[in-house]
Amino acid sequence: FNAAFIALAVKSYLGRPLLWLPIATVSGLTVIALWLLGRTVIADWATLAVTLTVAAALTSVALADLLQAFRRERGFALGFGTFLIGLLLARLLLRGLIAVSPAGAGAGPALAVNSTALLIFITALVMQGFAILMLVNDDLQKKMLALAEFDELTGLLNRRGMANRFKR
Repeated sequence: FNAAFIALAVKSYLGRPLLWLPIATVSGLTVIALWLLGRTVIADWATLAVTLTVAAALTSVALADLLQAFRRERGFALGFGTFLIGLLLARLLLRGLIAVSPAGAGAGPALAVNSTALLIFITALVMQGFAILMLVNDDLQKKMLALAEFDELTGLLNRRGMANRFKR
């Protein structure tokens, strides 16, 4: 569900259609599949693999949207958000390595990958707070600039807006 919320939040921030129905359908089908796997399959790795695959797919959608916006608009806030979503995707992929690795491979490599994934997760949580603050600040700055250049009553450019357009 976290990956579904990330995908919807990125689409909302970028002003794109939310398309919540496909995301909700994928999430609901995943819950049903996990319930069925939990009732029929004894191996826990199967349910973890399904969960991580769906989460990685939804996070990849959010990453693709942010990367496209970053290439078009640039800016530190979009770049940082793109980096953060990429970091979360890397964490999911690391966890996926553990889920599909054979049980006889030994506890050492699995522990190292688990520790790395946990470190990435903690770092991503802290950075996520900063990214949200920067994206909100960026959005507010754009709104303030629009208020400074456009007349609120008519919606036309004011003197400052006309001067800035002539400079460009």
